[in-house]
Amino acid sequence: MAIGWTKVRGFLGLLLYSRALKANHHKVEELWQSDGSSVAIFRLVMPIKLLKLLLQCLGIDNKDSRKERSRTTKLPPIRELFDVFVSNCKNGYSLSKYDTIDDKLEGFKRRCSFRQYLQSVIPSKRNSFRQYIPSKRNIPLLNTLLCNFQLTVLGTIRKNKAEFPLKLLGTIRKNKAEFPLKFTEAKHLNLTLVSYVPKRKKNVLLISSLYHDDTVDETTRKPAIIMDKAEYSIIEHSAM
Repeated sequence: MAIGWTKVRGFLGLLLYSRALKANHHKVEELWQSDGSSVAIFRLVMPIKLLKLLLQCLGIDNKDSRKERSRTTKLPPIRELFDVFVSNCKNGYSLSKYDTIDDKLEGFKRRCSFRQYLQSVIPSKRNSFRQYIPSKRNIPLLNTLLCNFQLTVLGTIRKNKAEFPLKLLGTIRKNKAEFPLKFTEAKHLNLTLVSYVPKRKKNVLLISSLYHDDTVDETTRKPAIIMDKAEYSIIEHSAM
């Protein structure tokens, strides 16, 4: 039985689609039901016998050398695939000096030899947390201004502060092509308060010690202070 690349791609697509439907733990027979209780795309792409055949034949690991490779890595079944994934991430994304690095901890119920996330562990002075001073970095969303340590701040701020000038709370926007900005500078604190109107009757207030003018990004034609904001995607999403 000849199996072309089209069938293999369809097989991989079904695996991804079943995960998107959160049906990857269901029995295969349940996904190929014809009584209306399953999704028709599974039956339309390929027969269930062909899927089972591909599941048995396709693999990304050599079982014969897995024991030997497990001495040098904790991911012997998917080490090569994982290395390709990491390499593509490095090639497709370039970090700048103003990035904020964080991590996402995924839940895992089975036993493993990896370092695991424990919710009961509280960050303390023994953990690997330290202040980057003096490093001349920009710290997004930091409420405490570390001017004495050569650090800058850029982040949003709530509008319910009594100290805000009333002229910054306006939400008038004449047309969709413009991105109105209003600036107020506290020179003795080296801070600039910015009011940005992404859409009509909606404004976002930002505070910055890094930007003090209305510089516009040449590529997007949007304010540079907005483009550099760590949560710009959230601001842009609210404007759609």
